[in-house]
Formats: sequence, C-alpha cells, structure tokens
Amino acid sequence: MGVAFQTGSIALMAWYKAFFIVTCWSWGGKLRKTSMTTTAISKRIEKLPHGLEFISRGTEATGQERVSPTEMEAMVMALIIAGSDTTATLLTGSVYLLLKNSIILRMLTLMLRTQFHSSSEMTLLALQRQEYLNAVLKEILRLYPPAPGNLFRRTEKEGHVVMGEIIPPDTCLTMHLWAAHRSSLNFHAPDDMAPERWFKTRPAEFEGDYRATMKPFSMGPQGCPGRE
Repeated sequence: MGVAFQTGSIALMAWYKAFFIVTCWSWGGKLRKTSMTTTAISKRIEKLPHGLEFISRGTEATGQERVSPTEMEAMVMALIIAGSDTTATLLTGSVYLLLKNSIILRMLTLMLRTQFHSSSEMTLLALQRQEYLNAVLKEILRLYPPAPGNLFRRTEKEGHVVMGEIIPPDTCLTMHLWAAHRSSLNFHAPDDMAPERWFKTRPAEFEGDYRATMKPFSMGPQGCPGRE
C-alpha cells in the first residue's frame, strides 16, 4: 500500500497531497495513531508468551538482532500503514508460485531443513546468508510484485533527459512494474520462475538479464522501508 499509494496513478494528480493533508492524514490524526500504537505495543509485549511472536523475538534477542522499544514502535507503524496488504500479497504470491513450481519448492524445503534444525536458528542474519532462499524471494518479487503499479517521478524545473529524449519541466514520468518485470527486453524467459537468474554466478542464459530493472520497493527517497 505504501509503495502503491506513492507511485500509483493518484500521484499523477497535482492536488493529492493537499487533499490528504486537510483530511485523514492530518497531523492530529497521525499523533493519535502514534499514541494508540505505542499503547497497544506496550500491552502486547506484557501479554506475549515469550518467543512465540515476532515482537517478542525482536525485543528478547541480543546483539544486532535486538530491537529497541522505539524501533519496534516505528516498525509496527510501518507495518500498519504500508506493510499489511503488501506483505499478505507477497505471501499469497509465494505460496501460489511455489505450488506451481514443485521442484523449486522441494529444493527450498531441503535447503531450509538441512541448514536449520530448529526455528530458533532461523535468525534474520542467518536467513540473509542463504543464497537460494534470497534468490527465490527475488524471483517471486519479480513475478508477483505486491504493488504492481507505476513508479512515479516528476521532472524538476530545468527538465531532464531520459533515454536521449528531452523531457520538459514538471512532467510526470512512470514505469509500470509488472510490465518491466515481465518484459523480454529485460529478462530471459520472463514468464518462467528461475531463481538461478539471481545467483552471483548465474547460468549463461541469464547473463543478459537487466536485473537493475526490478524495483518492487521503488527507489530513492520514496523507496519503501520494507526492503530492509
């Protein structure tokens, strides 16, 4: 939702920011929401069975894995505003694509069960080191982007040059994510699920893939914090 809202067609309307400032996205509403979130998190932590939910896993961890109360509040706010429907969409796409590609599902299952003997070993840092897991997730994001709309930008007052074309000042520019991810100009066999295209050492047929095209989290100052 966060990425879709910022980059979707509504952003093409010059008045949209002013509209939301004077309505539901007022500072008063934002402050009330922050206060409600802080209270809800505090109550949730007090009632949690230790180690059973991601909140307790984060607050009870040690070292780099530990999440402070302030960080947890910010993270939950991001999940409420921008991460609820997008996360659900990504999980739906993951189940759908893995069930359609049983070989990839078996390889991923074998990798996880071989590398980890219990859920407690599946820390964020440990999962980040799993090349095949991350390749599968990137391929799912390519084929099933949670916010498949347009990446929106507007040229500055001096204009801009895009792909050799002079674009006038204050011009709206967009790139449709789903189309870019599925284009044969950017990816070999674009409709196939092929996690190996994201390996550091990838097969020869994927050497020509323009991987920088994939921007499911947008980019720059308007990039979605969910990427991290």
